[in-house]
Amino acid sequence: MTITTSRRAVLCGCFACFVAGLAKPLRAEEPKPAFALRELAKGTWLHTSWKTLPKVGHFPSNGLVVAGRDTTWLIDTAWEDEDTDLLFDAAKKATGRAPAQIVVTHAHDDRMSGLPILHAHGVHSLAHELTQQDAPKRDLTPAQESWSGRDKELDVGGRKLQMLQPGAAHTRDNVVVYLPDVSVLFGGCMIRAKAGKTLGFVGDANVAAWPATARVVQKQFGKAKIVVPGHGDPGDTTLIAHTIALAEAAKS
Repeated sequence: MTITTSRRAVLCGCFACFVAGLAKPLRAEEPKPAFALRELAKGTWLHTSWKTLPKVGHFPSNGLVVAGRDTTWLIDTAWEDEDTDLLFDAAKKATGRAPAQIVVTHAHDDRMSGLPILHAHGVHSLAHELTQQDAPKRDLTPAQESWSGRDKELDVGGRKLQMLQPGAAHTRDNVVVYLPDVSVLFGGCMIRAKAGKTLGFVGDANVAAWPATARVVQKQFGKAKIVVPGHGDPGDTTLIAHTIALAEAAKS
């Protein structure tokens, strides 16, 4: 896939300026880590890919693979095209079924740049209507279908997948995803890893709204056992409290 040197290039440059405070990168002279898939809970895998960012080094990005009784779904693409191909193959191998659906959590390249690759594999894509509006502005391919409103529950082969658009934070369209049967919350880029010392990239953020938005997530999914940030290591609900503290500090 050809990426034009425009809004996306500007975003990458801005992102590099802020991302060092989000989680610990690896220096560019070190080998770039390989795409990885590991099981977090029954039928639920964490996928992690890496991108080399200018002046930062190799930086990780997370998503999920969710297996139901007769289907496999993805939460977000890998960061780069070749890793999205690896994601498709790894998910198929781990679950025994090729991914059929992907849910995108906001309009940034670490969440959805691989959509053309997955569409070519026959994977159907779903994103919030705000993500659909913002994707073309960032040179990103929109999803094939959209949803609207604050929340939506889907069936993944007998498993519930709950999506919540809690308000603006990292972006105006950021969505979190909860799997109640295994108590796993995918917080995406609005939830910060324990290693993060700042909010990271805020070029498309609403910092003033971020603390209240994170509290909505905390109230709705405060019983989650595993919380997965968009970048960095998973943890528990203390990651939400950590995010609120960072957001309050940034706001003030």
